[in-house]
Amino acid sequence: MRGQFKSLAGVVDIYSAWRDDGSGVAMAIYESQDAAQANSDKIQAIWGELGRFLTAAPKPETYDNVTHLTG
Repeated sequence: MRGQFKSLAGVVDIYSAWRDDGSGVAMAIYESQDAAQANSDKIQAIWGELGRFLTAAPKPETYDNVTHLTG
């Protein structure tokens, strides 16, 4: 799946975090909101391929600002 995520236009970075109980979160940072929206269909297709590993549909959320705090 890493290659599919890397091929998304306008992606700055993508992170995922998972707990031992299987719950988790994935976060993508895009160059712009337009870039994120342009990838909507591709993201849905990727999540569709992961469907057998999910107990519920992903709940997309958007934020207006991102601040890099370290590094």
